[in-house]
This record gives sequence, structure tokens and C-alpha cells, in this order.
Amino acid sequence: ESEAWSGGIDIGVTALTPAEFGAANPGSLAWAELESTWVVNSAGQLRMRGRAVPPGAIPGRTVAGYNAGKLEWKDVLGVRAERGAIALFVNGELAGRVEVADVEEI
Repeated sequence: ESEAWSGGIDIGVTALTPAEFGAANPGSLAWAELESTWVVNSAGQLRMRGRAVPPGAIPGRTVAGYNAGKLEWKDVLGVRAERGAIALFVNGELAGRVEVADVEEI
């Protein structure tokens, strides 16, 4: 048994209702590719419909100051959709945010 973090975690928000979500994604965990869904991956990269923002950019927009690899056992991760941004929190403290106000749906 280990208490070290050994993986990644994607976190995000969606505008889909539970019914829309289920109908759009039956039996799949590929929720990051759904429309109206914004995801920040474990490296802090913003993704829409499975693609970097802007498309083709490497690494694209990132949440400065956030890296899931630094999470520790029992840390609490939170996400807040703001008007024009997505903010991430670790243990109640702002870890970083990424601006999305100028990004159109891909």
C-alpha cells in the first residue's frame, strides 16, 4: 500500500443536463470529448471536445500554478466555473485559473 500519488486526474464542468450527458455518452468514460464541456487535464491544460485550446496549440492554455502530480493523499480538489474563466482549488486555496471568455466552442 502506498500513499504516493501515482496518476493523473482530469476535472471540468459541463452545461449538459444529466439526461443529455447520458444520451451523448452511453457506456463511455470519454466525457472530455462532449460538447459544452470544459476539462482541465492533470497537467493543467484546458481541453474542449478532447482538443487543446486553441486547437493544435501545444500545450495551449494552461491553469498556471496547477499540476495534479503535486496532489497528496487526502487533498481536496475543487473546480469553479466563473464568467469567463475556470478556477481550480486545492484544499480550499486557489491553485490557478484559466481564462475562457474569448474561446468559442470548438
